[in-house]
Amino acid sequence: MSVPTDLLDPSAYAAGGLTGLLLAGLYSLLKGHLVPSRTVDQLTAQWEARLAESHGREHLWQLAYERSEERADVQAAQLQELMTLARATDALLWAIPLATQDTRRPDGAGRTDGR
Repeated sequence: MSVPTDLLDPSAYAAGGLTGLLLAGLYSLLKGHLVPSRTVDQLTAQWEARLAESHGREHLWQLAYERSEERADVQAAQLQELMTLARATDALLWAIPLATQDTRRPDGAGRTDGR
């Protein structure tokens, strides 16, 4: 049995290789492995925009947290001052002696019943 000579022709191998390469490229495009550079640039620009927006929101949340902490610190300081004043007032009221005897004047000037 003899081997046909046209199967050993290098141009047939080259055409088969190019066809296989073309089919592999089309298959890769269909599966999404190969994308045009314009598409990659658009996706990259969208990703960078979303990332910048995310960083902006993160910065706003951080500012809100810091302002909230400052407000809480001011509120705690005011509450501490009010508690100090309340304790001082309580101590002052407890220090006032209780009236144990009748302090009305004998001439009736201190009466409240209208007589």
